[in-house]
Amino acid sequence: MFEVVARANIHHQQIVKLLKQRNRVHASLVYQQHRMATLEQSLCAHAYALIDADRDELKPAVAALVCALHFLIDDKLTSEQLLARYQQESMSAEEADLAEAIELLCSLLPATYLNNKLAIKFDNAYLEQIVYRNSQLVELLAHFAITWPIEALQVMRQSALAEQFSPSLTLACLLFGQDKVTSQELAQGYKHAQFSIAKASFVKGLAVDKLTAKNALFNRFAKTESLTEKADLLALAGLSGDSRWIEPCSIFCKDYPEHTFEVLSHFQHKIFLTISIELMAVAQTSDNAYQAWLLLTDKPLLKKPQLQDSKNKHQQAGELNVPNTDQAELHRQALMQQSGQHSGEKVLAGISFDDNNAAQKLAGLQGRAVQQALILSHRMSDGMSLYCRQLSSTALSEIMQQGDKSKMVINHIQITPRKANVA
Repeated sequence: MFEVVARANIHHQQIVKLLKQRNRVHASLVYQQHRMATLEQSLCAHAYALIDADRDELKPAVAALVCALHFLIDDKLTSEQLLARYQQESMSAEEADLAEAIELLCSLLPATYLNNKLAIKFDNAYLEQIVYRNSQLVELLAHFAITWPIEALQVMRQSALAEQFSPSLTLACLLFGQDKVTSQELAQGYKHAQFSIAKASFVKGLAVDKLTAKNALFNRFAKTESLTEKADLLALAGLSGDSRWIEPCSIFCKDYPEHTFEVLSHFQHKIFLTISIELMAVAQTSDNAYQAWLLLTDKPLLKKPQLQDSKNKHQQAGELNVPNTDQAELHRQALMQQSGQHSGEKVLAGISFDDNNAAQKLAGLQGRAVQQALILSHRMSDGMSLYCRQLSSTALSEIMQQGDKSKMVINHIQITPRKANVA
């Protein structure tokens, strides 16, 4: 008996440890995918080992995970029961941990298991109930391969644009990630008061309506007063490759240095490396800009005395060393001049790539910065998933296996490109 209890305690401690470790790894914008895969597989294995344990003896987070796994692997479970249970738990403050655990495990379990065991089909009436009355269900359904009814989603997209309801970012990305989104709908979305709609519209627009989307994004940034929204718009601007963003991005980071690393991590085009170099020489942005430089280029730099302090906002000039920007400029020039298999207009983790070979070049890597790099290299529905939520190793693998996008939409005309040379 004591041996059984001891083993249970070990599994319990490992789950607590793995949940914390998973959060820490997720905080890294780039990491090895196999590391996360091993972590998530171990998490499921330890939870399974506690299936028969006394839930009252487990910490709440562990008990919720074990209970959710027990629920999901029940041979008699139907998709209707899953949706009903998740809906019930997600609407209860006391059972929110269980709803989160169900969603977590649905992201970790293989799609083949979910789709074979819990094939989800529903009519338009039920879809309307989900979208208009309990959009939280969309967060769960996002983990399933579902053939969404295009016509119904189009009606809902129009309702969202008409401000008849306020979609979450996940739901907005679902609505605008479909093929038949018109130029007029995108134009409405770019200016929409609901920011989730605007963000989803810009992601879609930067893939299929580039010039208009770039100009609309620039205009919205200039008019937006919200600091949070400006930071989010700059993250989207990083997708554009538009050199007009160099000065606004630099000014924003100097004014709000706490956003420097996050913002610059999205500016993966090589033409934007000049921003990092400039900000590494400024006291209040030096450290964060250098971390962004390392994230993008994987090129460590020597240090030299810091001499410049932008507008004397932080009295640190002469008191610290900063990265050698002359050395950084040499690295930047070398990256810009790369050719052959090492060429590409973008760079991340020292790997040059472009939208045509991102899946191949970045294979084996994971993280939010990697997802950002892959957004425009896949079909739009997958690109939206990459944008709107942190993916598990399982979910990312399924998207990566599809390689670059199998279909492109240019000016809303669907074409089939030549087969890309990707993994």
